Amino acid sequence: MKFKITILLLICIVWSPLAQARNVTVGIINLKPWGEITQGRKFKGQHIDFFNELSKRVGLTFDYKMLSIPRIKEGLRNGGIDITIIFHRQKMIPYVHFIGLVLPYNYYLIGNAGHSFDDQEIQKLERVGYVQGEEDVAKKCLSDKFNASTELLPASNYRSLLKMLQKQRFDAVTIPSKGLKAYLDEIDADERTISQLFVLCKNEAYLQTSKKSNILKPDDIALLRKTLNAMIQDGTVERIAAKYHELEH
Repeated sequence: MKFKITILLLICIVWSPLAQARNVTVGIINLKPWGEITQGRKFKGQHIDFFNELSKRVGLTFDYKMLSIPRIKEGLRNGGIDITIIFHRQKMIPYVHFIGLVLPYNYYLIGNAGHSFDDQEIQKLERVGYVQGEEDVAKKCLSDKFNASTELLPASNYRSLLKMLQKQRFDAVTIPSKGLKAYLDEIDADERTISQLFVLCKNEAYLQTSKKSNILKPDDIALLRKTLNAMIQDGTVERIAAKYHELEH
């Protein structure tokens, strides 16, 4: 009889929704310093470190997918991505739960060495480059603050963006400070490559979950929000970010 009871209990535990494996699909931006796959096929980056720590605290298993920003946004819309960190976008409100602000970032307008900007010159720019997936961010920064209407041209990553700037295919480029820092070394350049870090606007990176997620329930979302606040309060978020230095303004 004891043996039958034990078997019954084991079956209940195995089939309990709480005990079933719940792998959460995390969309990681496939750009340094946010995320990359090393030669040893390991995940590395600021957002990887963040989600590794978050996983330990909330007890969820995260499966990482390195994706472009457009694919992450699409995954949030259709439920293919459960959770991510990207910039806050008003247009995504119907599709995501904004868990909370992770970090604010300066969004820079950058020209080649010897070139600086002022408000009037920004309005006259003809060709401005951006990283694919951030056209909405770049357009909002230029139009809202400076009433500038310029042709926006995409590049696949930050390195290509800066290379094209050096070759004068763009008049300027828009780029978060973290992305700029990550690629200066790779293009054999340093801070002197640019004459001025002109803060075009500020953007906020938010932890956000898909409303179509089949994994994350209201209790999970509440726990994620509580845990994010704790990670901010105890300095964990800042310590992780400090490992991936920004270029100072």
